[in-house]
Amino acid sequence: MKKILKKLFGDIALTWPRLIIFAIIMGVYTAVMAMFVPDGNSFHDIAVTPEWWVLPAILIIVNCKKPLEAALKTFVFFLISQPLVYLIQVPFSSMGWSLFGYYPYWFKVTMLTFPGAFIGWYIKKDKWYSGLILSVMTVFLALTGIAYISGFGEYFPDHLISVIYCFSVITVFIFAILKSKKSRLITGVVTIIAAIIYTILSII
Repeated sequence: MKKILKKLFGDIALTWPRLIIFAIIMGVYTAVMAMFVPDGNSFHDIAVTPEWWVLPAILIIVNCKKPLEAALKTFVFFLISQPLVYLIQVPFSSMGWSLFGYYPYWFKVTMLTFPGAFIGWYIKKDKWYSGLILSVMTVFLALTGIAYISGFGEYFPDHLISVIYCFSVITVFIFAILKSKKSRLITGVVTIIAAIIYTILSII
């Protein structure tokens, strides 16, 4: 398992052709999930909310040698995959080209990936600030997972796999990307504190 994680998080030769193929695969997969999996199901979530896209983005970032490369490749990945999701669905949807009305949200996400991936590349440095940078993603995943859990009373077990995914990826990020105890501690503490505050505010 350690060898697999080491390979995935830093030892992949992520050439441009491979990146483009990866983007196409993700776009096609997401379109299929959007068309054939009912809304409210974990496998449909990838077509609606960003949490399932965090892992692919991080995989691209940590397999780049420079921050600008990470920014460019992550941006292009989203620039290809997201429009493709809708393009594939158009011929099969009653909405037709109107489906692209949902794209502006994902275009904003795509634009944010450039500066986000540039800064995110520094998680590879494994310094104290690496833990702080990574915590942006782990906090997002934690809050998303908690939000899904809070709705279990109405739609359990919908989104259960998404919850498991969110918290599993947090663990993998902390132990597969970060090596120093300090950076791991920072990410863990920030994530836990944010999760506790969010939970308390949700209850109040």
